[in-house]
Amino acid sequence: MRAKEIRKLFPEIPEERIRLFGKLSDASPADSTLIFLASKINSAVNNENVKEIDESAMIYFPYNSTSKLKNEKIDKYLDEVAARLKKTGEKVSLVGHTDSFGPEDTNYNLGLKRANVIKNILVSKGVPADRITVESKGEKSPLVPNNSRENRAKNRRVELKIIK
Repeated sequence: MRAKEIRKLFPEIPEERIRLFGKLSDASPADSTLIFLASKINSAVNNENVKEIDESAMIYFPYNSTSKLKNEKIDKYLDEVAARLKKTGEKVSLVGHTDSFGPEDTNYNLGLKRANVIKNILVSKGVPADRITVESKGEKSPLVPNNSRENRAKNRRVELKIIK
């Protein structure tokens, strides 16, 4: 029950990216003032264009754009990811997404181009191309409903996930 309540605190995170676990407790009703006991959540918002959660991040794009964003924080984040991948030999998955404006096939291709933009940046920083997978979900996996300008901006993204 409480796990589902915790899930509601993070509506912007896709359902498949959250794992809920329950545990029975011998706590007495007097202990109920301790509403939630949770493990550490590694989350850092780098800025409005990069949101990092554990081993993954979302890099946001402007409307109808595949151009590399000119943003020092994004550049620094991608530098750190590239350095880590070169050091550890880990792989990375890049999944491009769009809002729902435009034809479905156009959005699929736009999502793929966005993911390839990030791939090309990582390759230019020395990450071997064969350790980067790229795909697109186009408009099919929105984080939030495409019913406002703010929500559509949240859906224009590339999800970057480190694969150990």
